[in-house]
Amino acid sequence: NRSKTSSSAGTTSDYVIDYYNYKNKRFKIIDTAGIGKKSNIKNNTINYYSVKKTFDNISKVKLSIIMIDSNEGLDRQDKRILKLISDKSMGIIIIFNKIDLIENTDIFKKEILSEIDNSLREIKNIKIFFISSLNNKHINKVIDYIYKNIFYNFNISTSKLNHWLNDTTHKYQHPLIRGKIVKFKYATQIKQNPITIKIFCNFSSKINTSYKRYLTNDFNYKFKILNQKTKFIDRKSTRLNSSHW
Repeated sequence: NRSKTSSSAGTTSDYVIDYYNYKNKRFKIIDTAGIGKKSNIKNNTINYYSVKKTFDNISKVKLSIIMIDSNEGLDRQDKRILKLISDKSMGIIIIFNKIDLIENTDIFKKEILSEIDNSLREIKNIKIFFISSLNNKHINKVIDYIYKNIFYNFNISTSKLNHWLNDTTHKYQHPLIRGKIVKFKYATQIKQNPITIKIFCNFSSKINTSYKRYLTNDFNYKFKILNQKTKFIDRKSTRLNSSHW
């Protein structure tokens, strides 16, 4: 009730902070300004600084909740925002609001999930909710899910990591580079939020994008990582030289 809303975009020009108690946890909530199309945001305007503040906050919080109007569906701007936020946020969930205005919700949900799976492969492990804030439908499901699944740390043992790395790189090998085999030698977890894994190999800067995606998706599936950005730091075995995936 503290956050002003309207049918016009750009109502929220500054972020609003509030606190919410659920069971034995206290949540800090930051309602940020919406992110408009880059071409519509002029430098040094209120919108420009509002969006800048939004991204500054995204990099600091444990979870970003992306709210999308079900009436408008998933457009190019939403996809652009999701990709930007997936690079900056520690955790993400996606919420489609106003589901009460959709005539055939089963078809709508199926189409949305298929589109996200096909066009946003880098965030395949993100939880998606369909709610109606007007009718208070499924809001408690969102809160309960966040309570149970978001605010805990993943700590994966080095032995389990290297067992996974050995299995997954042998199951599907990286293409040869300059006629040589790419050897993934060792992996270790160096950070919990966001989950950051350091991998040592002989061609750190040459790993292709599709193989990085394969390793990330396989890792998330193997260790049941949901709603979190997984970051790999690939380091050369022979000298100190790292690159982020």
